[in-house]
Amino acid sequence: MSKDNWEFKHYIVYREVHGSIPDGYDIVCADKNPFNCQPENLVAVPHRLMARINSTDTPDWHDAESLRQCVALCELASGIHKAELSVPRTCGVCGKTFLPDPSKGADYQNRYRKTCPECRAQGLKAHGERTVKLLVTCCVCGKQFPARAKNQKRCPECIAIHPKWGAKRHADLEERKRKD
Repeated sequence: MSKDNWEFKHYIVYREVHGSIPDGYDIVCADKNPFNCQPENLVAVPHRLMARINSTDTPDWHDAESLRQCVALCELASGIHKAELSVPRTCGVCGKTFLPDPSKGADYQNRYRKTCPECRAQGLKAHGERTVKLLVTCCVCGKQFPARAKNQKRCPECIAIHPKWGAKRHADLEERKRKD
């Protein structure tokens, strides 16, 4: 047997018992034990749902029945997302009716989009549509502020006072604060 001619054991066992594996499906060990290849432990799951099934917000599954219920729940959630993307919306800026871009998928921003693509291209946003900003504590003054970037360490006021401060100066300032 060559190194390119191999197959997962659970796929072989599933095929022996249930017949061929449907296209676009993966075989999952229902008890999450990859060494348990008993036929009753193997469940065919659509590949497109694998990420959703393994996400943290999906109910935990521990046997074949609970895995099938989880798959059904994920199928339902997927159908809801698709239906939400086909509902026309009214732009909160210009009032034009639009459909969300299906190529963007069913992510949170696309799912609850309130601004048409034309207005968004101009940098406009509807009232109530927000971008999530991380609250960070300024390393200079200690005030909390919404960061514009992941690595932003200083609030806009401190940046305005000392625009060219680098990380070394921040470290020196922190060291002085600790000594005091």
